[in-house]
Amino acid sequence: MKEGDTVNIICKVDGLPIPNMVWFKDNIKIQSQGDHLIFSTTDDKSASIIYIRSMSINDNGIYTCEATNAAGFVNRTVGLQVMQG
Repeated sequence: MKEGDTVNIICKVDGLPIPNMVWFKDNIKIQSQGDHLIFSTTDDKSASIIYIRSMSINDNGIYTCEATNAAGFVNRTVGLQVMQG
């Protein structure tokens, strides 16, 4: 990926009750605002997407999706490296 590109990171989970899904970057919770938008992809909320538009070097890092419900939690992590230019 390079600066100015757009990326979607998808996190899919199954669980009952429906898990609450939260995104983190470098262990800091991400709020859905500005160039970082977070939304559910289906009515049953089994997937969550973080949409990062106009990426910059500041978007480099480790992204984690954490899904939590009464049965426990699970997380998935992916690294993102944005190249200059």
